[in-house]
Amino acid sequence: MNEAMARLLPEAAVTEAILTLEARRVRAMLEADVDQLAELIDDACVYIHGSGACDSKESYLAQLRSGALVYRAIYVSERDVTVHDGCALATFHLAASIAVAGELRDLNSRCSAVWSLDEPRKLLLFQSTPQAVSASQFGRT
Repeated sequence: MNEAMARLLPEAAVTEAILTLEARRVRAMLEADVDQLAELIDDACVYIHGSGACDSKESYLAQLRSGALVYRAIYVSERDVTVHDGCALATFHLAASIAVAGELRDLNSRCSAVWSLDEPRKLLLFQSTPQAVSASQFGRT
């Protein structure tokens, strides 16, 4: 599908399609389904972790394949999708438990995922930003 045709789709249908792709991506991450992720992620994708580390599609998938990165639990909330010319921007809150090189980490992040609107829709960019901890969480105001 080209951009002109994608614009003809109702925005609600595009939003639902992107949310479905995001759910598939999260499920594949939890299952370490590298083949499914390879189908969802564009070859030129840039994957920016909350640590600031950047991965290409291949380096990200290699970490999952080797077990260097393991998603133990993922919870997604506050989902929103904005449709633009040629792409859709999904934003959401992510809480997750992961293991990186065997070290357990808990994540609390705001994330952005940019998806192409051309078929097949692919993840073009992922950015995770750690959410700041407020002083009130430590009994300080």
